[in-house]
Amino acid sequence: MGVRFSYFWILAVFCTFFSVTAVDNAFAISYLDKKPQLRVQMMPEPEFKPVKFYKLDPPKTLRERVERLTHGMLMDMPPEYDHYGYEVRRFMAQVGNPAVLDSPKNIKGQLQNIKVAQKVAADWQAAHLKETKEIEIQIEETNASSSVRSLYHTQKSEAQAFFLELNSWIKNNRDSLNYLLEIGPNRYQFQDGEFRFRSSEEFKKYLALHESRLRALSQMHDYTPFRVMVY
Repeated sequence: MGVRFSYFWILAVFCTFFSVTAVDNAFAISYLDKKPQLRVQMMPEPEFKPVKFYKLDPPKTLRERVERLTHGMLMDMPPEYDHYGYEVRRFMAQVGNPAVLDSPKNIKGQLQNIKVAQKVAADWQAAHLKETKEIEIQIEETNASSSVRSLYHTQKSEAQAFFLELNSWIKNNRDSLNYLLEIGPNRYQFQDGEFRFRSSEEFKKYLALHESRLRALSQMHDYTPFRVMVY
């Protein structure tokens, strides 16, 4: 009788241990399945090859000079004459590539490209500011018509808005990549267009950065030359 009781007791302990372990394993599997995740729609990237740049012929009239203030912004241009916009797009073309997002080495490479794009954008803005000042002097010296003055103010305002959104787009791409580099690949996984994060806090922070980047990209799509950008 004592032997039978011992066998029964061992069997009961084993069953209890197995049931607890099974629950723990089920919980672990469920937890992994429910990791904070974000699906990213992957789009074909535009291809930008290095080109040799040329200067446009000088404008023939003041009105033409004013109209050129938004060339490369609202007005599309051949790559060889789009000194600034084409280079910004070329260096920003692959910042969200799948091969980049899960590799610290590749993230660092794209952050360097973003740094170049920032420099090009700053040079563009400086050149634009210089041009607007020269146009203002010419407007006064030639006593330009009201229609030219009105066109100038419109073009200048649209260009200023463009630069704000351009810099925001570049900055938001930089911030999202910097965050992935900061937390490191052990804290998240990116595969087949899907992010999985080990922490809900890290997921929430990246999600906010991701949504800001998408809003900035959407704003850039309002500018014809930048509609091809996907990141």
